Amino acid sequence: MTFINALLAWGALAFTIPLAIHLFFRHRFRTIDWGAMWLLDSVIQRNRRRLRWTNWLLLLLRCLIPVLLAAAMSRPLLHSFRVAPGQLAQTLVLIIDDSQSMNAVDDEGVSRFQKARNQAFELVSDLTRNDEVILLQSGELTAAPSIIAPIAAADQLRQMAPGTGPYTLGDALDAAVSALRFASNPHHRIVIISDFQDGVVPPDIAPQLESIARRIDDSAVTPNISLLSVADRDEDPGNVSIDAIRLESPIAIAGHRTTAAATVRNASDLPVSGADLRWRIDGKVVASGSINVPARAETTVRLNFTPDQVGRRLVTATIDLKDALVNDNRREFALDVTRSIRVAMVDGSPSGEALTRMSDFLFLALQPGIASDDASSDPSNRFEVSRWTPGQLVRSSPASRPDVIILVNVAIDDPARQVIAQHLADGGSLVIFDGPRTAPDQYNRPLLENQDGIISLPASLGPRIESNADAPRQIAETDQTFSAWAGIAGDQDRVWKDIEVASYRSLTIRPAGPAARTLIRLDDDTVIATIGKAIVDRSDVDEDASSGSGFDGRIIQFALAPHPSDWNLPLRPWFVPLMQQLVLELAGQNNTANLLTGQPLIVPLPNWPDAADIDTEDDDGTPRTFRLVAPNGERLAEKTIDAGQSTSVSQILLRAPTRTAGRYELTVSNVTGGDRTATADGATNTSPDRVIQWHLAQLPADESNLRPVLPERLESAVQPFDGRVFTSIAALQDDERLQTEGREVWRPICIALLLCLVLEIALLGRLNSGISTAHPVAPKTNVGGIVS
Repeated sequence: MTFINALLAWGALAFTIPLAIHLFFRHRFRTIDWGAMWLLDSVIQRNRRRLRWTNWLLLLLRCLIPVLLAAAMSRPLLHSFRVAPGQLAQTLVLIIDDSQSMNAVDDEGVSRFQKARNQAFELVSDLTRNDEVILLQSGELTAAPSIIAPIAAADQLRQMAPGTGPYTLGDALDAAVSALRFASNPHHRIVIISDFQDGVVPPDIAPQLESIARRIDDSAVTPNISLLSVADRDEDPGNVSIDAIRLESPIAIAGHRTTAAATVRNASDLPVSGADLRWRIDGKVVASGSINVPARAETTVRLNFTPDQVGRRLVTATIDLKDALVNDNRREFALDVTRSIRVAMVDGSPSGEALTRMSDFLFLALQPGIASDDASSDPSNRFEVSRWTPGQLVRSSPASRPDVIILVNVAIDDPARQVIAQHLADGGSLVIFDGPRTAPDQYNRPLLENQDGIISLPASLGPRIESNADAPRQIAETDQTFSAWAGIAGDQDRVWKDIEVASYRSLTIRPAGPAARTLIRLDDDTVIATIGKAIVDRSDVDEDASSGSGFDGRIIQFALAPHPSDWNLPLRPWFVPLMQQLVLELAGQNNTANLLTGQPLIVPLPNWPDAADIDTEDDDGTPRTFRLVAPNGERLAEKTIDAGQSTSVSQILLRAPTRTAGRYELTVSNVTGGDRTATADGATNTSPDRVIQWHLAQLPADESNLRPVLPERLESAVQPFDGRVFTSIAALQDDERLQTEGREVWRPICIALLLCLVLEIALLGRLNSGISTAHPVAPKTNVGGIVS
């Protein structure tokens, strides 16, 4: 507590005056007994205790009156115990939520972001020129913080616009506390202005918040943490959104029917009827119709179409509806339309009679003339299957490699391992079947060892096991979530019933393989089929040196051969659709064109100088520069490859963050470090960047929920930091004034002074009344035998 008129506070010492008077007059008089004293003894005994407490209370009030009078005249300021008192220069870390949900508007057409920005202006305008601001956006919490003046912060606020993905309270507080390391003022504040949607406080956030609380306790200055909500918890947002677009067909093949599905969600308490939904492909309307969505429900709208061009296409779904958030009424999807799937079947068996090689049944299942249960498309040209020898696999160039490589009964040496590793790094898929030539020690060795670490197959191969001819092994469990199995019509039990396994090996999923899972398990718990990605073991390398291996291709390992000598599945009619769906699944799920904002974009560079999609017509041997460009044109990452250098072995990757939704482009040019170079004769050579690939980042569907987190959860989340939650800027400013300037309390002190005066008068009146009403009692006498 501090005082505006501190000198007047010394007036409180006046309480010693009534105390001294009391002590002085208490011992001034002598008590002299006189003859009629006995007449008053009964009165004195009756009132002695009451008089004693009344006098002490009266003394206390008389001492308290000058103290309260001095306190009121000195005008004290009451401060919080969390900060130092007085007008302190402060560092304000201001975090503005710029996520997509902040675009939501109220009934008056004012968006949440406009409210947040206006409130941020008020906070900044209250600062002095000695204060400093660290302004952060929720979509760029990892950006390097910069300390700016309040007037510069106001200018930056005017340039902000919402449109990024969601964030969490833990990440925001972590960024704010880290930014305060650069603060130079003695008073620290953290203010987060947001609509605080439900995902801001996820269920598993407690450990992160506890870690941040320990960091704050260890810091020299404890910051004041305030959360300012701009969402009205009582309003119904009335929002309809397109949450996702997905491809229901495993892969889009030119000339074959493809199905795209859009999920439409109604987050309102009222149903929506007659909303117009339009489908576009590359900007051209291909279908439209009206949809009905019940309250608090979602529906799926499908588009059946036949793409006729190979390449990356843009599929868009749009709802013509005015609601709280119009930005999520449009959703885009990058669709890769491919030619027939190229499959290379590598068989290590020597040539022989028909149906005697290990790969013969599988080769026939993928032939163009073999139909599957999928009646929606013509299977006549979905696959281009070629048979290779192990030598052809080793001699193949990156440009000639297929979408899927199937190894059947192949012994792989070091050159073959290197080719397989590069195939997986380029996004290709691999299927491995067992056979007599398959050697476990060769498959269990690493595929590649490079700067990323040791890259291996997701499962290790065990020794070969022969079943008892009288009691062959049975299939006990299959992964029904695998879409290749689910794509087969009919009861799944019927597919695997009576499948007998005669010869097999065991597969053991490596502990470092979080993406690997079991596909088929036998009745003795032996795993005979798995799916996963290449395992990267960084135990001997710096884990921070690389954020990923870039090996995106998927691997399916079968611990038995695709031949009746190992199991009788190849003799069943559904062996054909199973294998066709499996290849379609592998070829179609390697699409990395679509991702969510916040996920890193990792792009393997095309093989250089062998890349077929790069124009080499005027190739003069100059270096090529590859760049990743953000939707706003910002260059996020780039690498230059010298002439003659091939990326097929070094596997150069470009990595970039995706903060905003939109199209991220991979471009190539002939220029190193700029757009102009000088040739040998002094002329200027210009070479504009060419787009050779693009990827689409979309906002998560959670941004369309528009439902704030429960107040109890939000207050509980900031409780470890002694933080406070506000719903108005006025309440936050009042709290801040209490923390820095203090609150004057002379009014309640004056009220207390007045009460003391009134109480003193009442006590004096009662004391005097008690004394005046006391009268002696006459003694009893006996006259003439009569008592009176």
